[in-house]
Amino acid sequence: MTQTFASLPQPIENAIVSILSERDTSELDTKAHELHNKYTAQDKGNHKSYFQDFESTVAYLALRVPATYAQSYATIANVHELVPSWQPKTILDIGSGPGTAIWAASEIWPSLTDATAIEQHNSLVSLGKQIATTAELSIATTWLRQDIREGIDEDDTTYDVVIIANVLNELSTTAADKLIGQALNKTSGVLVIVEPGTPAGSVIVQNAAKKLGKAGNLLAPYINNTFFNDDNYYLHFSQKFIRPEFQRRLRQQMRESSLMASDWEDAKYTYTIISKLAPEITPWGRCVGPIQVQKGFLEIPVLTKDGIEKIKVMKRYREQYNSAKNVKWGDVVSLPYEPQ
Repeated sequence: MTQTFASLPQPIENAIVSILSERDTSELDTKAHELHNKYTAQDKGNHKSYFQDFESTVAYLALRVPATYAQSYATIANVHELVPSWQPKTILDIGSGPGTAIWAASEIWPSLTDATAIEQHNSLVSLGKQIATTAELSIATTWLRQDIREGIDEDDTTYDVVIIANVLNELSTTAADKLIGQALNKTSGVLVIVEPGTPAGSVIVQNAAKKLGKAGNLLAPYINNTFFNDDNYYLHFSQKFIRPEFQRRLRQQMRESSLMASDWEDAKYTYTIISKLAPEITPWGRCVGPIQVQKGFLEIPVLTKDGIEKIKVMKRYREQYNSAKNVKWGDVVSLPYEPQ
């Protein structure tokens, strides 16, 4: 079940606050605004332009990391829901940034003991190490500095969990395809791919799922290992998180209106999970959009093995109706409501 809020763990938030407290506020605001514009423009393949200097990476911590954490947490939680008894020990985070996906995975799986983080920017590696030390994270992390546009080392080491989060959209199609194949070879358990919840992000993830589906089980969001694609519907999800005070302040500075920035945010994302494990739970469907409340019924968009169906749950069937009211965007749907 989708968690209502997936916010940064307090020790990590405190560690980021400590880092930000040492920086010049006006310069941080300027760098955050520049970074926001670059991400909005989505300069495909221009990875280095995001982080020109150390201050840019600090701005990334304040502006982007809370949402990236929420996206990663929500995605990884789906693995735990469908294979609840699995207790992975090792994780590889490709394009790790400061280690954001490792933090999320550690919250979901306390069994994780060893992490390997691949990141090309020295400043992000430095910040990741500083956060891990300050937050006293229990997972042991080995940092590897590699330019993932050229691929990753192809040794025989495998990992229970491999994650590529918000990386493929910054690569050429050729580089992305190469990296995905290498990541699959590193995977002994699950390969998790996460991208921003945009039409472009959905295309990237759908292409990855289509290519990798033959190599393992399409665990999620697809149903019964059945690939789905519809040019008229882009598959994406939403995860709320509470904005830390430092992010609220930055967002307020970037607003043209004097109205206060919201205390929370919806992080839109899209994902696929390829598993070499057998699922313990096979859901009937998954909610793939907001529930629409109509007069006398609810309408739920549900992805099933047969595609996307609009499910009507009539108010007169009180038990089903009350159950359906609690379904959140992204949740598995167990009851086979009758499609209309």
